[in-house]
Amino acid sequence: MCSSTQECSQLHLGWRTPWAKDRSFAPSETGRIPPQPIEATALTMLGAMREVTLYVARAEDHDQAGQEAGAVMNRLIPALSAN
Repeated sequence: MCSSTQECSQLHLGWRTPWAKDRSFAPSETGRIPPQPIEATALTMLGAMREVTLYVARAEDHDQAGQEAGAVMNRLIPALSAN
């Protein structure tokens, strides 16, 4: 269990996992995305994913909502790319 908000954020962002010790995988450090605040970006994306799942869950037509949500996320995620 987390003992602080910062510790919980670190756990959710993967900073405390063994593979995260070598930060060379970080997309912003490899040029895959422009340098940006990591925590703010991660929390923004997490919030978008949480909200889109609620959108699908609350929709009358789950299949249609799922297709719409998928289309939006498929545009949103690549928009972070530096390319």
